[in-house]
Formats: sequence, structure tokens, C-alpha cells
Amino acid sequence: LFRSPEHEGEMKEGKKGRGAKKSRGEEREEEIEAEEIGAAEDEGSADEGRVPEEEAPARRGKNAHSKSKRGGADERGSAKDAEALAETIAKAPGNALTLDVDGNEVKLSNLNKIYFPEDGYTKRDLLAYYAQMSPYIVPLLEGRPMVLRRYPDGIHGEAFFQKEAPSPRPEWLKTTLIDSKERGGKMPYVLCEDAASLLFLTNLGCIDHNPWSSRADNQEHPDYIFFDLDPVEGTPFSAVLKVAAAIARELKRAGMKAYPKTSGATGFHIFIPLEARYTYEQVRQFADVIAQMVTQGLPKLTTLERTVSKRPAGTVLIDTLQNAKGKPLACAYSIRPFLKAPASTPLQVGELEKDFSMDAWNMKNLPARVKRIGDLWGDFFENRQRLEDGVERLAGAGKKRK
Repeated sequence: LFRSPEHEGEMKEGKKGRGAKKSRGEEREEEIEAEEIGAAEDEGSADEGRVPEEEAPARRGKNAHSKSKRGGADERGSAKDAEALAETIAKAPGNALTLDVDGNEVKLSNLNKIYFPEDGYTKRDLLAYYAQMSPYIVPLLEGRPMVLRRYPDGIHGEAFFQKEAPSPRPEWLKTTLIDSKERGGKMPYVLCEDAASLLFLTNLGCIDHNPWSSRADNQEHPDYIFFDLDPVEGTPFSAVLKVAAAIARELKRAGMKAYPKTSGATGFHIFIPLEARYTYEQVRQFADVIAQMVTQGLPKLTTLERTVSKRPAGTVLIDTLQNAKGKPLACAYSIRPFLKAPASTPLQVGELEKDFSMDAWNMKNLPARVKRIGDLWGDFFENRQRLEDGVERLAGAGKKRK
């Protein structure tokens, strides 16, 4: 199922050398566009709020956030610079600010606009958060077409999706051309390659950030799978966590390392990094197998029914169909557009057995958690896995059961 002609020979050769070795997974287990842009240009052109180049956070070069070795001295330096940038945004006077971020001029506007009325959080707060968390977020976004979900007037204002890169836009903002049926040709998508790009998109009103699961230079082959858990309204969050834990157990049985995270809403996400060699159809079929196994084990708690009105009360949909080209999902550490500004928070698998609320971590307390326990997704793309290994492990486990 998962062997493509171009990789068949390579896979056979690889199996000769693997012998009785443990699978990779087991080894790892052990160890408003014009308004916002125009306002930024108009308000940011004033000297007020400008950070002189010599006072800006120390430069690290293009894409330094993503290319540093996370967890080591380089990351600590990057995180320190990110905190300084966040503090600059938080304390800047006035309603607009122009920054030099790694050599790129970033204009921020309407800093004091309320985005989360019930909590009193402003656009400034959101920008400061993303500045501080940029060393952890940018590596999850870079090289991927972005689908913009914009809330220019905050969480209660009108929101809209935008695929095409905004115009006008800074010359330094990178884009990639994607075939578009809507346009009848190529359409530029934004690439979020660095902290400057992350702040630019946030300034447009992007409260969360939604990348493709494949890269711009390899669009037909995703390099991760995800399970999107969607509970029926009224289903307790504890039930969602129970389903997430069951998925994690099946993946462990398959020898595959899972990366769970809260969605920042009522649902939950579980990701698996992959070698970028499989089609979306192959990836989705593997996810379907895992979903069916979990559903068989938890028949009263899970459903595969996509029609909302037909889903049994108290159940959780294990959604695998989102594993498709051009269908994004909010990345880890994204703030979500709901009360309390909840964050999509990476978790350890063991935490799935604990009792916590869906909005336990938010824009204000997540940075402290990351400082305390580290970046749980820092090694995500270092642990790319093969579907063949998982299938073989599951088949072997099935034979033992018989």
C-alpha cells in the first residue's frame, strides 16, 4: 500500500540492513488587508515608536530561529533575543511601531485594539506573544504555504480566510506559486520563514497560524499525519483525552512516535512526523487504519460519522480526512480565537492521562510552561518515520493476538 515505484528498490535495500533492529519509532520512544497594511504604513512611518537599528534585538541572520539547534546554547540565545523583541512590542508607546527584525523592517499598527474583549487582551499582547514564541513556532511553519485566517477586529469581529498573499506586501516576505482553480492559474501563497514574517501575518489579524502539511517544494507529499479529534457538543473534555490516549497507544504499538497537542478549542490533535515520500491518499489510509482500531476499542465513545447531525451524543469524531493537500491545521503554540486566548499546547503522551481543561494553557501562561519543561516539539522533524515500519509492527502484533 505504501510502496511507490520510485522508492521500492530503496525500501528493499533498507530492509536487508535493518534485520532484527527495532523500528525507528521504538528507538525514539525509548530514548482587512488594505486597512491593516495601509494603517501600518501610515502609522509606522512616523518616528514615534521606531526602534533604531542599533537598539533592535541582535540580528541572527535569515531564518536563524529555525536553523538554531533547539535546546542548546543557540536556542537559549535565540529565545533571549525573542524575549527582548516581545518586551519592545509590549512597552512601546503609542499605537504603532516600526521594528528592525533580523534586518527586515516590520510595521505594526493598531497595537491597542482590543482582540479579546472579555479578557482585555489587545493586538499588542498577541504580537508580543508571537515575538516571544517565534523560536518555537517558525520551524513548524517555514517552507509551507500558509492559509491566512484573519480576525482584523478581534475574536467577535468578522473573520475570513485568505489564500492569496496580501498585496501590497514587504519585498522581503517570501511567497510560493500554487496552482489555483479559483484563479485559473498560479496564485502566490505566503511562506512564513522567520520572526519578521510571523509578526507581519499576526499584524494582519491572524490570531492562529495555519500551514499546509506538505512543503512548497514537495506539495504532493506531506511530511506529517495528524488526527483531528472533534467532539459532539456537550461531550466532556475528559472523553476527548481518553480517545487521544487510545490513539497514542495504538501508535506506540505501531512503534511510531506521536506528538499530541491541545487544539486550543474543544478538540485535540495528534501528529506524526513522516518522511516526505507518501501521497496524501497513502497517509490518509494509514490514519484511517489507526482510527478504525481505536473506534473498535471505544465504540461508545468514538465515531467516524462526518455528518454532525448523525453523530451520537457524547462521542468524538476521529477526523482523518483533513490529511489532504491544501487543508491546514493550526500549528503548535498557536493562540486560538476564543475566550481566555487559549493556546494549542504540545503535551507529553503521559499527560493525556491527567485531568485538565481544554483552555488550561493560554497566551499568558504558555511561555512559562515552555521555559519550565522545554519545547516538546523541538525534535519533531528530526524524528521522521516510515509508514511501512508502522504497518509491519501492527501486522506482527495482530498475528500475536491470534
